[in-house]
Amino acid sequence: MGILPMAVHHPNALGQSGHEAATTGFADDTAIPDWAKGAVATLSKRGIIEGKGGNQFAPGDQATRAETIRVLLNMLRNRQ
Repeated sequence: MGILPMAVHHPNALGQSGHEAATTGFADDTAIPDWAKGAVATLSKRGIIEGKGGNQFAPGDQATRAETIRVLLNMLRNRQ
């Protein structure tokens, strides 16, 4: 799964919409589509996604197994 679809689906699993337009704080914020920025910002703010080196989100990249597991573990730790 790509990083972007994973980021968009996870706020829904936490009971949050994540659809609000926002800036994400990532250096490549302009590469993140507007429809995904709210979800990316929500997950980043809650510490669920961290991005890659150089403060890059890399929205076109595929998520590695390690990245996927990290996101899932962070979701479990941050449930509210």
